[in-house]
Amino acid sequence: MIRIFLTFISLFVVSSVMAQGSLNAQKTTSQEATTLFTPINYSEVQRQLDRASSEPWALKVLRRVRNPLGEDAMLFSRVKLNSALGFGYAAETGFLINGVFSGRYKIDEEDAAQSFSSFNLVAQASVKGFFQFKVQGENYFDSDARILNYEIGYGVLPIRFWGLGYESANVNSRSKYSRRTFAGSATFLNRVVGDFYAGASLDLRYNKATSIDQLAQQYLLAHGITRERAFSTGLGVVLQFDNRDNAYSTTSGWFVSLLTEIRPKGLGDCGSTLWHVKAVADYFTPLWQGGVLGVDLYADLWSYSTPWFMWVCIGGGSRMRGYYFGRFTDRKMATAQVELRQHIYGPFGCAVWGGVGSVFDSHKNIDFSELLPNYGLGVRIDLGKGSRLRVDYGFGRHSNGLVIGMNEAF
Repeated sequence: MIRIFLTFISLFVVSSVMAQGSLNAQKTTSQEATTLFTPINYSEVQRQLDRASSEPWALKVLRRVRNPLGEDAMLFSRVKLNSALGFGYAAETGFLINGVFSGRYKIDEEDAAQSFSSFNLVAQASVKGFFQFKVQGENYFDSDARILNYEIGYGVLPIRFWGLGYESANVNSRSKYSRRTFAGSATFLNRVVGDFYAGASLDLRYNKATSIDQLAQQYLLAHGITRERAFSTGLGVVLQFDNRDNAYSTTSGWFVSLLTEIRPKGLGDCGSTLWHVKAVADYFTPLWQGGVLGVDLYADLWSYSTPWFMWVCIGGGSRMRGYYFGRFTDRKMATAQVELRQHIYGPFGCAVWGGVGSVFDSHKNIDFSELLPNYGLGVRIDLGKGSRLRVDYGFGRHSNGLVIGMNEAF
């Protein structure tokens, strides 16, 4: 009996120990499970994701400054409006602020082959007294078979002046005057075949030279010039071929344009009939990944009786960059330039260019020893939606300068 009792006690103790071990094991396993598989706080995860993907405040400010109205504000559900603020720089103007109010629309929304028409209201002002206001637009009709371009504007440019002609720019001291211009133009193009168009143009122009200092007056009197203002009306014929893939940052294609214009004596006060010819030939081709070669040939030719403040000038932001606009001035100008553009990384790119140009009073008096060299380099920053910030530094004969602007030079 005692043996049976002791056996029962032994079995009870053993079973109690095993049960306790099993409970301890389950408790440990439960604790490990609690430690390894803590429930996920999805709200916190979403908050962290939203914070990481939010736009930095600096970019928000920049975007609002560049486009105060917001992205694609709507007007009457057919016109998409945009606005932008920017800045630029040139030796002639100094630092300037650009304000643009633009709109895009389709004249026939059911025409899938028709390009978007557009208008732009542009205002510019600089620290040197330059200002300009203009309205310009492009309208496309009948699947782009007909195109109407227009521009009207007024501006004042205080400008340095060395006299007229190539030699004056080399030997004369600097003087100054202000150039006031009111101009309005319209061009109507009709497709002949493919990308070739022909049409007509109307150009109204009023020019006035003011604030002419004493030295500048002496330069003019040396040429027998006393006129300070003129109004003229131009009637022209336009031929154009354009198969570029993009008008603002072209990578391939041709753009060729020829304007032949007459300004009748009876439609102005210039005292005689004037003629004007402007020709442009641009070619673009990709060379390798991210590399584009651009070639630009340009000529702007005015007749002998053209008033001096309507003559053409070397320099500016598109051709012969680095020369002061207005130093080399004459009735006719021709330039040629080659530019290599290279995408580097992300929105950044660069460009290098070289070219030559000259001003002359007649094609019979072209002197190749007077050709002006031009070369330089620049940085490109893609701002999206086809726009690009351009920072160029150009060099020439005894001349150099910085140019900051939008989109490519040509």
